Amino acid sequence: MEDQPVYERLLRALSQKGVRYVLCGGMALVLRHIKRDTFDADLAVDLSIENLSCFLDVLKELGWIPKVPVNANELADPEKRVQWQTEKDAKVFTFVLANLPFLSVDVFLSLPIPFDILAREAIPVMLDDVEIPTASYEALLEMKRQIQPPRVKDALDILILEKIVAERKG
Repeated sequence: MEDQPVYERLLRALSQKGVRYVLCGGMALVLRHIKRDTFDADLAVDLSIENLSCFLDVLKELGWIPKVPVNANELADPEKRVQWQTEKDAKVFTFVLANLPFLSVDVFLSLPIPFDILAREAIPVMLDDVEIPTASYEALLEMKRQIQPPRVKDALDILILEKIVAERKG
């Protein structure tokens, strides 16, 4: 397992441990063979206490730590999540690897689409023998449109996703 790429190891572990999550953002596009540079994994995670506990256990086991000096368990507190969003304008809770801090995992603090719908409509992508749930093209498009102000790469993603969604509708 140590010789697997960092993000592959993470996604495999999350799926194998039964964590309810959906891969979003650029990495979801990359797994579907859409060329794009990305240095982070954007995750929508079921924020129930039990699921978050398992999620945090996996991250800890693999060496991921909060980017800011905050106890990762606070992510399970709905009031804390709201506080971070209102007081810090935080959109995500970021984890980094202690030995590779330029790699990150961003966990959405809130979603424009309810998690259950996002998970139900997720497109499974096989990573060898493990199924990775990735956000649907429509969900990715909706999420990208929420980014304000959009970065250049987000604007490009929106154009690509609009084309894919239009082609799928036929």
